[in-house]
Amino acid sequence: MNAVAVGPIARRREGAGNGVALRGADWPAFWQQVCARLRRDGYRPNTLRLYRQILRDRRAFLRDRHGLARPGGITAATARGFLEFLCEKNVSWLWMATAIAVLRNAFDRLGGMQITARMVTPRRNWPLPETLSARELRLLLDALPSPRDRLLVALLAGCGLRVSEACRVRWAEFDRVAGALRLDDPSGLRSRTVAVPQGLRPLFEGLASISPPSHPLICGRNTGAAVPKPLSARQVERVFKAAAQRAGILKRVSPMVLRHSYALRRIVAGDNICAVQQALGHRAVETTLRYQACLPKACSPADPVSPALALRQATALLGRLSFSAPDRRSHSTAPLGSVRHAAERTQPRRGVDKLQFSLVIFSSRP
Repeated sequence: MNAVAVGPIARRREGAGNGVALRGADWPAFWQQVCARLRRDGYRPNTLRLYRQILRDRRAFLRDRHGLARPGGITAATARGFLEFLCEKNVSWLWMATAIAVLRNAFDRLGGMQITARMVTPRRNWPLPETLSARELRLLLDALPSPRDRLLVALLAGCGLRVSEACRVRWAEFDRVAGALRLDDPSGLRSRTVAVPQGLRPLFEGLASISPPSHPLICGRNTGAAVPKPLSARQVERVFKAAAQRAGILKRVSPMVLRHSYALRRIVAGDNICAVQQALGHRAVETTLRYQACLPKACSPADPVSPALALRQATALLGRLSFSAPDRRSHSTAPLGSVRHAAERTQPRRGVDKLQFSLVIFSSRP
């Protein structure tokens, strides 16, 4: 009969009934039993040191506050008192959760007690997502003269892509008929299709017509290679960090901040929360619901215009703007496109105006 390898989690479940003896045991003997059991279950040395530190604090608390010298005298009341003692020391939520896990594992699972049956493990208090206002996005675009970097902003703030997806996507994955990007996950479990906003589709179509299908949308500096390598996520973070410093934006600007701005803009515009979840690629809808807590803060003090009014103004502006295809003769330095007014006057071909380009991104909806 072939032997079957059993992992640490399976060993913990199989040996859950083989506990440690608490009756009559002192703290050194109790720790030797717990340590031997944890080693057999596959716990790491760093985890064992963490268990020993918390159990030492527990022993000192029982000895100083309740006069108990043995671990068998612990009760649910003394366990709650120990947690209150940790709160008085102003420990972090992570240390509190670790202390509860150690007590639950050492005394309840191994010792057969029920001192943590009614204890709730604290969860991390996730901060609200940081977003950029329309004014801050215009300042960021002013500090990004490179057409490649502005296209990167279009992918992150206009389509809501992750930085890894923006660096990985290639022109072959752009469907010109449907006007969408097909994002293939390497694992094949979270592949999805993201619609390109109407205001940015002429830009993508023009660049796709002059770019080989095998080339990435965001290329690095190795222009001499047959198939250039895409820009790395770390390089993207450096680009936005330097641009934020040049623009004088005090908040931390990262690719994730632009993705948050896209999600918040969709929710402010009244889109279905499930549609936003699908566009962002979230597994759980609870992750997408976090953006609803940002709705009262959607109007930044630096941008006094309300989101609804800014959306109407930008939509009206889109009706008077059009993107032209990039210049085929100079693909390496071709601008993202030129904005042409409905009037007869035509602007010089110096790339997309940053103010108008930011309004396109903030008002674009799939």
